[in-house]
Amino acid sequence: MRNKVLVDANVLVAASVKAFITEVGLEFKHHFYDISKPLFDFFSNNLEKRIGIYTEIIETTSTRVLSEAIIGDLEEHELKKRCNVKRLFEYYSLILSECIIHLKENMNSLTREPVNEKRLKAMSSDILNFYHDIRSKLLKKIRLRRYQKP
Repeated sequence: MRNKVLVDANVLVAASVKAFITEVGLEFKHHFYDISKPLFDFFSNNLEKRIGIYTEIIETTSTRVLSEAIIGDLEEHELKKRCNVKRLFEYYSLILSECIIHLKENMNSLTREPVNEKRLKAMSSDILNFYHDIRSKLLKKIRLRRYQKP
């Protein structure tokens, strides 16, 4: 059996949210872009092996999550402080268009395969528990550091 990597919608989106707004000379990108994009570069460089896979549900979810991610990142971006609402909406449209292109490029480096949904749900539950455990440990470390500062 060959090993495959099922790419989650959030990873796919993080690796797709990047745009450069020439007019104001600002780069706009997701805060996890730099750690997500190399995975898709790897998939692109190994297309014949068909390592990265996604499902129909992941494809559908990615399109919706992309827009939400851009809006969320815009809330925190300095561009919001520089522009009025009309201009920000125009930039949002440009960013969304560029990111959709990146999303499609990233999806082209993957293979869409049918996946046993029951097995996927069971694995997803394990993965969520894994992330929850990591988050809990990180929060505990953060709290400990606060108490240890002089």
